[in-house]
Amino acid sequence: MSGNSTPHGCTSSPLENQGPHPAALTDILTDFQAAVVALARLGNRIADILDKSGTGSVSPSPSAPRPTAAPAIAPQPPLESPAVVDVVNQLLVAKARAGRNDAWIRALRCSLEQFARDGRGRRSLHTLKTAEIEDWVHSQKWSPRTVKNRLAHLQELWRFAAARGFVTGPSPVASVERPSNTAAAPVHIHTPAQVRTVLRAAQKEDLDVLRHLAIRYFAGLRTSEALRLTEDHIRPHHIEVPGWASKTRQRRLVDIPDNLRDWLALGGRLPMSNEKRARWIAQKAGVLWPHNATRHSWCSYHLALGESASKTSLQAGHSEAMLFRHYRAVCTREEAREFFDIRPK
Repeated sequence: MSGNSTPHGCTSSPLENQGPHPAALTDILTDFQAAVVALARLGNRIADILDKSGTGSVSPSPSAPRPTAAPAIAPQPPLESPAVVDVVNQLLVAKARAGRNDAWIRALRCSLEQFARDGRGRRSLHTLKTAEIEDWVHSQKWSPRTVKNRLAHLQELWRFAAARGFVTGPSPVASVERPSNTAAAPVHIHTPAQVRTVLRAAQKEDLDVLRHLAIRYFAGLRTSEALRLTEDHIRPHHIEVPGWASKTRQRRLVDIPDNLRDWLALGGRLPMSNEKRARWIAQKAGVLWPHNATRHSWCSYHLALGESASKTSLQAGHSEAMLFRHYRAVCTREEAREFFDIRPK
C-alpha cells in the first residue's frame, strides 16, 4: 500500500481496493426480483400438489384456461457476505459520522488495514476462521497489549457486520486465545537535559513548534490534543482542552506552571499542524523521539514532584490506575524539580 508509514506498519493513505470480490451490486437481486423467484417456485410446487391429488374442487374447469406458472428463473447461488475491505470502509465511515475520536478511528483503521493485507481483504468476511486470525496476530511479534488491541478492533468489525446482517453466527475473533497479562512495557521519557536541548533547538528553528512542544512537555497534553489547540484555548492561568479535542471526550483544564508561562512568552502561534516538523527538530538536535515521550515525561515528573495522584490524573485526563501502572517510580523528585525549572535563556 502507498502512503506514509506510521507506528506498527500502518499507512496514512486511504484503504485501498483489494481487487475484485464477490457480491457486486449488479449481481444482487432486488427485493422485487427475489419475490418473483419465491412466488414462481411456490406456484410450481402448488400446481404439482394439485395435479397429484386430483382434487376437483380446486382444479380449474375444463373450459377455463389453465393458469400458467411464472416464467422459470434460474436458481440463484447463496449471496455471500461483502468482502472484508468493503465492510472495513463502511465501518470507518459509520464511526466517523458517529463522531468517534479521531485517534481511535486511526488506530482502528491501522489494525484493519494490516489485517486486509495478503489477500484477506478480497475475501468474504464470513469465510474467516479463528485459526487464521490467531496465526496472524501471533506472527507479527507484537507486544501482548498490541495483540489485544488488534483483536479488539477485529471484534468491532465483526460486531458491525453482524448488526447489518452481513454475517451470522459466533464471531471467530471471540475464540482467539488472548495473551496473558504481563508487566507494563517500559515508559520512555526525556531527561531534563534532553528537554532543554529540544526546546532550544526549536527556539532557533521555529517559534510555532516551540510553543507547541512547550505545551506538550509542561502541560502534559497528548499529541492529538495539542495539535487541535488554538490560541483561544490558552488562558492566563490554565489551558482548556475541549471535549471534542480530548481522547476521552471530556473537557478539562490544565494548569500553566511558571516555566511554561516563560516559554509561551517567547511567541509563536497555534495551531501547529505539522507534527513531523517537531520530530525532525528533535532528531536534528540528536534526541530520540519515542512515542508520547513528551506526555510521559510530564506525567512522570508531575507525579514525582509530590503532587497527588488524583491531581496528576485529573490534569492528564486518565485514571489513577493507568498513572500508577505506567509512571510510578520512573524518576526522582530532584529530576522532577529540574524538569519544571527548565526556562528559556
